[in-house]
Amino acid sequence: MRYLDRMIQQGFEIFSQNVERPELKVKQMKPQDFILRQGQEISELYWLKSGACTIAYNAENGRRFNLGRLRARSRLFGEIEWLNNSPCQFEVCADEPIELIVLPLNFVTELIESHASIGLWLSHCLSTKYHDGIEFTLAQILYPLSYNIALDLKHRQQGSRPEISFRQLYREAERFGCSERVFRKVVAQLQTLGLVEKVEHQLKILDMEKLEAFIESMEK
Repeated sequence: MRYLDRMIQQGFEIFSQNVERPELKVKQMKPQDFILRQGQEISELYWLKSGACTIAYNAENGRRFNLGRLRARSRLFGEIEWLNNSPCQFEVCADEPIELIVLPLNFVTELIESHASIGLWLSHCLSTKYHDGIEFTLAQILYPLSYNIALDLKHRQQGSRPEISFRQLYREAERFGCSERVFRKVVAQLQTLGLVEKVEHQLKILDMEKLEAFIESMEK
């Protein structure tokens, strides 16, 4: 392991230990409760040890982009907006009963001042989110919807991405930034090709080898 990686891991461990302090408030959230609202100013950060949430963006033209259902572990919310001194870019909602640890901004500031490795860990988190976001955005722009749906299914079956698919069709369409009609049409095309099937309102891969060949053909 690189020295840099050891420092990042150390920062994460120190932060995780400190957020367990008994004096910190705990917030109980129900499904559909907002963790963060789009456009709100950050007055505190939130630490989620384990639980599911959804992340979405609402455009001024009425369209909605849903990043899906995220199964989070040891996840910090609000740090990007706090560090950038900007309002929340997305809305984040609980998708099941969860427990959040409330972190006052001065508490987090003191931790960073006391432990340089925490600042390094935060930088690593931001760079990872930036990299993943750019990769996702480029795929959405440069490749057709059928490719993105197929690649999404492949990654989730292999476990390289969290399982975030929705049972409701309109929410799955939101996740790919398209209408329900367009999403249904493309899924039908993938079914006709014998690549996927619907099982209890969920898309499942029928033939991984054929699916990978389809993805590779789109990349050439």
